[in-house]
Amino acid sequence: MQINPDTRYTRTKDFESKVAGLEFPPEVWAALSLLEQPANAREMAAALLVPVATAQQAVEALLGAGLIEAKAIGWSEFAKRPKNPIPAATRALGDAIVSIRLSPTIARAPAVVNLRLAAAPTTPAPTARAAAGPGWKLRPALDAIAESAGGGIPGQLLVYKVFLQLPPDLLKANGIESVSSVGPDFVLTDPALRDALIEAARTHASVDLAPRFAS
Repeated sequence: MQINPDTRYTRTKDFESKVAGLEFPPEVWAALSLLEQPANAREMAAALLVPVATAQQAVEALLGAGLIEAKAIGWSEFAKRPKNPIPAATRALGDAIVSIRLSPTIARAPAVVNLRLAAAPTTPAPTARAAAGPGWKLRPALDAIAESAGGGIPGQLLVYKVFLQLPPDLLKANGIESVSSVGPDFVLTDPALRDALIEAARTHASVDLAPRFAS
């Protein structure tokens, strides 16, 4: 299935009744957590700090499981889009120009959707950083956020919800590409990122991490 990176998706109304028993890599659940509001693969990739291709794979898996759907738009929203001249023999479908071909319908075999993504290459976990100032283990703090939601999938989604509030520039400066790249021995030495995490956890998860980061 070819996923258009500019097509917006949102959760289906009954997605909660379908998640029981499903297993996906963390990045797929993270993508689902973002779709409380409509978003496309490019936007999800930017929020999750992953390649667009990875976000497209996540969208494909979620579509196959019936957890998300393409977002229909009204005329007022469509009319706000940039207007480009369109050849008479074509029409716009999302942001792509699709030729209209009048040909007999060809019967196609039902598509078989694999709900498991191929394992992505393992990214080495960031190593502990030596610094003159204090350092704090980051993984126990993330685990505390997950435990506050009961662990499991709800816990993973809560961690991603908090993680996505952190400034991307601070994450990159500290060598953090995603939640899954934070190993058990990673030591956080940046007070600015520490403070941002404490505030995000307090605001979005009602978890007080300040005692865990006490100097």
